[in-house]
Amino acid sequence: MRELRDIDYLQECNGLTEAVYLLEQRLTAGCTDKGTVLRLLFLYWFFLTEPAYLTNNRTNRDWRSCFANLVRIADDRFSGDSDYYWVLGYLLCFFPEEEQLRTEGKALIARAIELAPDDPLPKLALDQVDGKHDPINYPADKIDRLSDWGPVLGDYFRQIFRRDVFDQA
Repeated sequence: MRELRDIDYLQECNGLTEAVYLLEQRLTAGCTDKGTVLRLLFLYWFFLTEPAYLTNNRTNRDWRSCFANLVRIADDRFSGDSDYYWVLGYLLCFFPEEEQLRTEGKALIARAIELAPDDPLPKLALDQVDGKHDPINYPADKIDRLSDWGPVLGDYFRQIFRRDVFDQA
């Protein structure tokens, strides 16, 4: 079974399809740690919502089913985990043309804020979903824990939460 750091390297080299395969192997082997699950959720969502030229996806997989199946597995494992709630909530908010999922996603982010009121990440996620561009200055170490979730997921959220992105709006 491959270590997460090996899978992270593949992601950095744009081997996203291979990274999905290796993350699925980890999951099948019983590794349901947060790093594995969040990476895989994000990649399923990414393949589902982005065009193939961005993802380099050349498979005909049903990414929506993959995403839904992983959520069913993860919901029990991460019940009460604020990171899982806000990441999943954020992803649900940006499914194409799915207003019901957006409502569910915002509720999950709100639940994450209730569970971890001092954590800036769920608040930043909700602000982004709501289109608010008024970032709060948080200590870098609060945001930097995103790197624990691998380069693709961590870089995605770091890019979204960057202050200069908000300042340009």
